[in-house]
Amino acid sequence: MAWQSPRGAGVTPRDGQTLTLTLRSAEPLSGAPKVTLSQPGRSAVVKLARAVGDQRYQVTFTLPVGVTGPATVSIAARDAAGHAVSQRLAVNVQ
Repeated sequence: MAWQSPRGAGVTPRDGQTLTLTLRSAEPLSGAPKVTLSQPGRSAVVKLARAVGDQRYQVTFTLPVGVTGPATVSIAARDAAGHAVSQRLAVNVQ
């Protein structure tokens, strides 16, 4: 199982903005991916991505005002055979 590069990855969002990621799984999943946004000094925010069709999923986070610097987006799911799959993305919030 591999994730195709999420749309929204590689962008540099600003604090206070909305970060929307569109994920595309390379194979069918048994359920919606769990996506976690982690920023140093903040509690992690965990959301379930919503299916938007054709093995694509979307999730949106509102980035807190005044919190800048490195952040990590972690994506976790299970493929149709029940195997765990995951990916991590680095995001720099300005």
